[in-house]
Amino acid sequence: MAADTEETQARILLRRAIYDKDREALGRLHSIYYSRIKRYIVSRINSIPNAEDLSQNVFLELCKGNSHYDGQRDAEAYLFGIARNLIRHYHRNKRKYLHTVQLEAARDFAISYDAQQYQPPSLKQLRQHLDEAIKQLPPKAKNAIRARLIEGLSPTEAAQKAGCSIQAFYNRFDAALKALEVMRETGRLKVDDTTNLGKKIKK
Repeated sequence: MAADTEETQARILLRRAIYDKDREALGRLHSIYYSRIKRYIVSRINSIPNAEDLSQNVFLELCKGNSHYDGQRDAEAYLFGIARNLIRHYHRNKRKYLHTVQLEAARDFAISYDAQQYQPPSLKQLRQHLDEAIKQLPPKAKNAIRARLIEGLSPTEAAQKAGCSIQAFYNRFDAALKALEVMRETGRLKVDDTTNLGKKIKK
């Protein structure tokens, strides 16, 4: 009877977390299931830092507005289903590791590169826009960008500083770059204006 009551409460919490965006409900689900989900993910990917990231992402998925839960399925089974999907994506991304490295190299607008391309006024403006945008990123993404673009650390050094694997760092860095690209496209990060200014100075 107690188990049935606990499961009923968990289903209610899950619905509240998904449909009402209830942070308290999400926190209670996290307290109940995080350790179990983490153990499961560690057993599948054999990496504690990556498993910690993926375990957190299980609960973040509930907040994205893409989840649908009718209350008929066990809450634990539902959360583990999300975990399995994230594990599949993880292994798929791992197979694309070399491509990720190449993509980072192509898209990485590191300060050292910018210094070669732009005159000081343009570089100063770029840094100002970049600093403003970085402040809006989540903590892990913010630290990844600062480590690579501001501090100039290598991926290995940045991963060591963050206390995670190189793959986990690349995942964070790639997500941060995509977020910065969205800011640029929406006008919150005016890198294009800075680039044009640099070209004008060269002329």
